[in-house]
Amino acid sequence: MKPNRILFAASASLATMLIFSCGNHDHEEPWILSLSSGSVAGLSSSSSVRSSSSRVILSSSSEDENLYSSSEDENLSSSSDGGLVACGLYVACPSSSSSAEETSSSSSLAQCGGKLYIPPDERCENGVIETKCGIGWFVAAANQKCGENDVVMTKCGEDGWYNAANQECGENGVVMTKCGNLLYDKSDVNLRCHNSVIETKCGEDSWYDATDEELKCKSKSGVVKTKCGKGWITLDQFCFEGSGVDKCGLRKEEFDPALYECRDYSKIYLKSKVKDAANKAYEAVLIGKQTWMAENLNYNVSGSKCYNNSASCDIYGRLYDWNAAKNGSTCPSGWHIPSNAEWDELMSAVAGTGIAGAGIAGTLLKAAEHWDATRPYVGTDDYGFSALPGSYGKEEDGDFYFSVKPGSTGNWWSADARNSNNAYYWYIEANDSGMYNPSGSKSLLFSVRCVKD
Repeated sequence: MKPNRILFAASASLATMLIFSCGNHDHEEPWILSLSSGSVAGLSSSSSVRSSSSRVILSSSSEDENLYSSSEDENLSSSSDGGLVACGLYVACPSSSSSAEETSSSSSLAQCGGKLYIPPDERCENGVIETKCGIGWFVAAANQKCGENDVVMTKCGEDGWYNAANQECGENGVVMTKCGNLLYDKSDVNLRCHNSVIETKCGEDSWYDATDEELKCKSKSGVVKTKCGKGWITLDQFCFEGSGVDKCGLRKEEFDPALYECRDYSKIYLKSKVKDAANKAYEAVLIGKQTWMAENLNYNVSGSKCYNNSASCDIYGRLYDWNAAKNGSTCPSGWHIPSNAEWDELMSAVAGTGIAGAGIAGTLLKAAEHWDATRPYVGTDDYGFSALPGSYGKEEDGDFYFSVKPGSTGNWWSADARNSNNAYYWYIEANDSGMYNPSGSKSLLFSVRCVKD
């Protein structure tokens, strides 16, 4: 195998195309080698050759009106194995023993609008050559490129590039990024997208929606303020009857400061304790839109008992059968035993709705003390509800006894009956983080919490 002649031709779609022929004893065919920017590629109807640094494909061609023939091959040199060195690239010629499988036409160049392209990394769409980029395609002629993570990027201005999926090219070649239904300059350190709202920086650490007429930035102090009545208040306050009231830690509830006060950073207590018919006073807390007693009821009525008839009622409160709990005079005046819906509202206010909320409500509502410390789930009492483990009691064959000693479980009646013999209740255990809502016999003795009407 040896080189016979070299032909040169220009191509509109490729930077340079070298066309030459390789001859042997049996045949002489012209071949095309195309050189494009940053790569070496070509077309072969009968053979292809690959190298470690670039893809070199030789193509048989019988017609090319633009060929320029030369009898000189001063720029070519032969190698020991019969190949050619052209422009510093080694190109091997096919041997006469190449099989049909080795001379497949699968790598043939195709034409798109009169220009050549190389499948499968390129394709023709509506007469335009597109190049593969990850799972997408880009058009180099339209100022597009394949960016990081195989994302198609389009040129914007002199140096910018944008992703059309969530960006646009704005005025003066500034790349604008989508935020909700609006666009902003992401490169501006004084702007950010938060919860689909474009926010403006205020001071060192604060941000606000500058389009909201109810908000403003006090530039000297770097504090964001919101409108309240005729004045302005800070964001760690809420507006109550035209005046600013300090929020209780991170709590979202708004409350009448004449009735409630914030204690222990995050607990909103009723200022005046609630009293039962025996004049015993109880702490109460605001949780969401409800006000709950923060202690188990300890009012002595028929159908209620203390654990082992001892002074434990002073800590855990009394235990009541369902009929005693439902007695209208058991809870203080203006308060009542909560329904399932009201218990569920409490659970949702502290932990969220559904199974996820039920799975952590117990830990958030448990008192920080009086629970069995050897159990794994310690209460955090985030809202001041202070759920206490009063256990439960039951009566069988005329004898009354307590099933479990205080410290391991807390059970509270619901106002909702399941049927004539059973009613719903809610319970929390020392070895669990959840809060659950089964039903049981109305004769069982459970604790009672009252909620404000």
